[in-house]
Amino acid sequence: MKLDKYSLDFVSRKYLNDGKKDMSPETMFKYFRNRDLDGLRLVAEYCIHDSVLTLQLFDKFFMWTEVCEMARAMCCSIEDIYTRGEQLKVLNQIIFKCVERDVVLARRGDRTVDAFKYEGLLPDLAQGLLNERFSVKAQLKEATDELTRMVLDRRQNALKICANSIYGITGFASNKYFGHVPTAESITCMGRRMLETTVQKIGDNFPVTVVYGDTDSCMIWHNGEKDREKNIAMAGKIVEHINRELPKPLKLLVEKYYEKMAFLTKKRYLMYDGEKITTKGVANSRRNYCTFTRNLYSDTIKMMFERDEEEVFDYVFDQLLRLVNGSVPVEQLVMTKSIKPLESYKSASVPHVIMYRRLIADGNVVELGNRLEYLFVDLGYKCKLQGQKMFTPQEVAIKSLEVDYLYYIEKQLIVVMDELLSLLGRKKYIGDLYTMYRHNRGW
Repeated sequence: MKLDKYSLDFVSRKYLNDGKKDMSPETMFKYFRNRDLDGLRLVAEYCIHDSVLTLQLFDKFFMWTEVCEMARAMCCSIEDIYTRGEQLKVLNQIIFKCVERDVVLARRGDRTVDAFKYEGLLPDLAQGLLNERFSVKAQLKEATDELTRMVLDRRQNALKICANSIYGITGFASNKYFGHVPTAESITCMGRRMLETTVQKIGDNFPVTVVYGDTDSCMIWHNGEKDREKNIAMAGKIVEHINRELPKPLKLLVEKYYEKMAFLTKKRYLMYDGEKITTKGVANSRRNYCTFTRNLYSDTIKMMFERDEEEVFDYVFDQLLRLVNGSVPVEQLVMTKSIKPLESYKSASVPHVIMYRRLIADGNVVELGNRLEYLFVDLGYKCKLQGQKMFTPQEVAIKSLEVDYLYYIEKQLIVVMDELLSLLGRKKYIGDLYTMYRHNRGW
């Protein structure tokens, strides 16, 4: 779950349509100092309401089920999930595997054995986790009861995390039992080699084009074929052919089918399955963009896949007009940055540090660890540093400051939206509109 903020009030309002009661720390301590019984009753209600919100979120996200499944898979206590590192959790699983196989676990040593005579503990553990996950996912497909589906989904995710942790522990050289960097390097090397071999075999044996390969996946294009059933059938043939040659327990699976895809750069792409948009590494999933930018980006992607080009550009232009005319709600332009102690920043010119220092100088309380909200404002003169334009929404309201809408176009929209719209053949659409507006003070 990736949110702009993780405060109890923000998360509760988003998922429960309820929030914290409005009471400042100053008011709370004032009631304590004055021994105001009516005020203390309000403090008690405030605290109880916080507890109720926490429990409701705990239930809504099935956190108890999730932590129980994680503890079950990792062979540890529920407390260990929150208080201990991954090494202990993997070690617990290995100890249980040792008991099962009647093996004594010794400290790390660089000895090699014949893998055909002796199956290693880590391969055995990984295979068991993968087999169980395949079984759980098969049950998940068949399950119809929502509660059962929820439990099985948490279980398969816990097993996935456990399996991934095994690779991680080999790359940690200080682990006294299984820390062995050459093993981690070999895993990475073999994964890359098998991916390259798979891509080569697909290209040599089938009338398709591998358009992208990343870590453990291949994305293929059936050279213009648009019939869904034919495409899925071709994918099945490819999987069957490749799996005959892959060493066990490795196997290739058909995971997803998308009608349309677009690639921006490595690890940054857009996919459309006919109903839902899936993206990776682009602006609509990054918190350094405001809600307006993320929504505009997402809506534009969907329209690019579903509408005519002119409709896309008309929509984008209308949204820019809304922005410069002040019709976009201020809440959609709010941005956030996490705050650390001042001494941890190497430079005093970091934008949110400039704002942070100003807030402290003005007597404001800034809570470390929270995400600081801000808007870009027009102060009537050119600021040398970006941080000088950043003010909290409360300051903007109290001081009647004007939001700098053109600055949002310049810093938030030009780069990401022009990159996206270049897929339709127009490389500087937003940039040219921005230049025209600055020159003519309008469109």
